[in-house]
Amino acid sequence: DRLATFHGDGGVRLWALGKGFAELLREWPRLGDGGCNDLRFAPSGDQIAVGFDSVEVPVIGIDDPPGSDPLLLQLPGDSRMVELKYHPAGTWLATANMGGVSLWPLDRERYPHVLRGHAGTVEKVAFAPDGRWIVSQGGDGTVRQWPLEGSAGSRTRVVHDWEHPVPTLVGWMELSPDGRYVVSTCNEDIALVVPLDHSAPFPLGGFDNRVLRVAVGGNGRFVAVSGRVDGRGIVRVWDFESNTNRDIDMSDVVGENAFNTSLKLTNRDRVLSRDSEGTLREIDPTDGSNTVIAHGVGGQFTIGRDDDLIVSRHRGDGVASVATIHDLADNEVSPLSSHGDLVISFALDSSGSIVVTGSRDGIVRVGPVSGESPRWLVGHDGCVWGVAVSPDGKWIASGGDDGTIRLWPMPDLTKPPLHDLPRDEFLARLGSLINRHVIHDPDDPEGYRIKVDPFPGWATVPEW
Repeated sequence: DRLATFHGDGGVRLWALGKGFAELLREWPRLGDGGCNDLRFAPSGDQIAVGFDSVEVPVIGIDDPPGSDPLLLQLPGDSRMVELKYHPAGTWLATANMGGVSLWPLDRERYPHVLRGHAGTVEKVAFAPDGRWIVSQGGDGTVRQWPLEGSAGSRTRVVHDWEHPVPTLVGWMELSPDGRYVVSTCNEDIALVVPLDHSAPFPLGGFDNRVLRVAVGGNGRFVAVSGRVDGRGIVRVWDFESNTNRDIDMSDVVGENAFNTSLKLTNRDRVLSRDSEGTLREIDPTDGSNTVIAHGVGGQFTIGRDDDLIVSRHRGDGVASVATIHDLADNEVSPLSSHGDLVISFALDSSGSIVVTGSRDGIVRVGPVSGESPRWLVGHDGCVWGVAVSPDGKWIASGGDDGTIRLWPMPDLTKPPLHDLPRDEFLARLGSLINRHVIHDPDDPEGYRIKVDPFPGWATVPEW
């Protein structure tokens, strides 16, 4: 009931045939150069492999997010691909070129979806309340909305363009809990409310200088912005329901850095803010009264699990940056040392049991908040500036220096991380999977080469 066609522009189109005519469902433009030697559906019908007259085989998922990169298989050697075959179960793909046959495990859930569009870094990412799209803000000054369903006609769109680049960590973005709008800052003296229903954005202003940090609460009713007015550090809280705003004088609470510290609004619509000593206070916006709830909190923090769990880190270039877990219910503070000392971004899942961190080394780490060794998600080139977890806990989004957003399936944390295996067991595991090895070769300009051993077959097909 479906037809896939390859076209001279390097693209593939998917058609439905159930209505007596060919109805275009999806298309993937310019997947590669050259002619197409083979085009195959996976047995399940949810995947298409394209065999170009080259050494690359793109694999596309019919339900992949619009505009996402295909999974690209790089064939060994330099001879072109001639034929593809799926295993009847769809778990393996065989590719044949002039030099031999390669077998590829195709558990698609082990690979991220890669989304491109920002010119420069991606600093903030957030999931829709129903998980059907994400929004992002980048160093190029744009706020973008990315559909995650493969339905026909869906496209990534720029919902706002500040029309100038933004230095790292100066811009900010927060999505309202009901998904109606985002609030964005961009090194200017206003925060901007950007509705996602295509209506016009509107500013939240009245500050003496640039505003950097915002918070949204009350299921979208309240927005808090920190800044300076008449030389005083304040937090201004807008109530969209009553169309009013109120200023909270923060000069005696957080000191000179009121405009620079992170803000959060709790489920009770109290403002959370910290002072220069790391003391976190919960502030009642109706009368300005405040209560100390934690000490040693970093300048960047987030809150979860019914407002009693905080993850924070102390900002600073070139210094160790270890995330810290503050369990307010048990009055415990635990450094998250297992995630390394280069943490830049972090997020909690909705249950408050899993923490995700992004680091300067380009690795996304996922593990229990109790601190056990995390799983590593490797693929970003450069720092990971923003991470988020989908409301259902099945997906992780990350954005980084390389300008990409990566959408990762949540790893199975019940299984031990591969990198934690003892060395001999680790090498044995790799050896059971592949017959390609890196060996020293003094005659090679790089000092090594890849050796392909004969493949005798597997007595037991390995699992990753």
